[in-house]
Amino acid sequence: MPSCRRLVQAAAGAALAACSGGEPPGTVEEIRVRLQPAGQVCRAGQVCPKDQQAARPSAPGAAAAGATASASPSDDRSGKQIYDQFCFVCHATGVSEAPLLGDRAQWQPRIDKGMDAMLAVSLAGLNLMPPKGACIDCSEAELRAAIQHMIDQLP
Repeated sequence: MPSCRRLVQAAAGAALAACSGGEPPGTVEEIRVRLQPAGQVCRAGQVCPKDQQAARPSAPGAAAAGATASASPSDDRSGKQIYDQFCFVCHATGVSEAPLLGDRAQWQPRIDKGMDAMLAVSLAGLNLMPPKGACIDCSEAELRAAIQHMIDQLP
C-alpha cells in the first residue's frame, strides 16, 4: 500500500506540474532572487557563521580587517534587490499608508524632507513598517539605495 501512495503522489505532482506549465512564474533571475536567504538567525550567546569568519584571523590584526571587509560597499545588495525582497510588500500595495512605487503625489512630501529624513524613517520604522522594513541585516547604504531605487521609479 505505501508504494501505491507514492505512485499516486508522484502522478499528482506530475499532473500539477504539467497543468501549471511546469515552471514557477518569473524569469530565472527573478526566481533566483526570490530564493535568496533573507538573513541569518543565531541564538543568544552563539557565534554566528558570519561572525566566525571574522573571529578566525589568518594573521595578527586580521580580525579587525575582516570585520570591516564584511561591511564594504562591494558586499552591498542593490536598491532594487532590497526593494524586491523586502520593500515591495508594502510599497506595491500601500499597506499602512506606505507610498506606492511610482506615485509621485505620495512620494513628493517625503522627498521634500530629504534623503536623511527618509532614511531615518526606514531605520526606525513608521506605522506598521518595522525598523529597517524587516531587513534586519540591511546596512544604511543598502536602505539608502532601496529608497533611491523607489524614487528613481517616479515619473
